[in-house]
Amino acid sequence: ELLHLKRGCFLVDSSVRKVLPDSFSRTIPIWACVINRIVQIYRHELGISCDSEHDWDTKLYTPSSIVSPVEHNDINNLIDSRVEMLYQSKAIVDVKRLIEIMNKPVRAAWIAGGIQHGDTQLYSSSEENK
Repeated sequence: ELLHLKRGCFLVDSSVRKVLPDSFSRTIPIWACVINRIVQIYRHELGISCDSEHDWDTKLYTPSSIVSPVEHNDINNLIDSRVEMLYQSKAIVDVKRLIEIMNKPVRAAWIAGGIQHGDTQLYSSSEENK
């Protein structure tokens, strides 16, 4: 809720072992993508649309300096099954509240060592068609 109320947030990792730990370079992007896709599904089911459905970004974004295009594609190929598992689990109890606070998709950006890391640009062919 805070993420959308304040229009963003910063997550800080103070470890010095890695430029970006797996949780920042993979786990957070996966969850951002999954939550964006499930919200899109719920919006569609409830007949709620954005200004334009194609504006609701459901792509997976990972830092290109850490995640190779091949790994990005491998992760991306698992996303739909994770969305389906979350949907089937009914773990999101208050769907209307989630939709209310998610007025924009979640999007990660990475800054480490004073450098902004770009996105891995390779998407699976199924993602390009979404």
